[in-house]
Amino acid sequence: FIAEAHPVNFGLKGSGDIAGIIGPSGTFLSIEVNAPGGKQSAQQKRFQKMIEEYGGSSILAAPPEAALRLLLEIKAKIDDK
Repeated sequence: FIAEAHPVNFGLKGSGDIAGIIGPSGTFLSIEVNAPGGKQSAQQKRFQKMIEEYGGSSILAAPPEAALRLLLEIKAKIDDK
């Protein structure tokens, strides 16, 4: 079974690995999860810029454990609005 596996691409080029909506504000959230030392591609940087220009939040979590800390920071900012 695994010998016949193949990668599947979906979504927009550069989009994060995880996407969601933070309620009740409805803020779009995109999370790119990279291994420690991982870097964003040019496409990922463009996607992040677009999301942030439209009022969403986009974060790079490297290492993956950083995602929780960053989510809590974003939530605190949204709660303050």
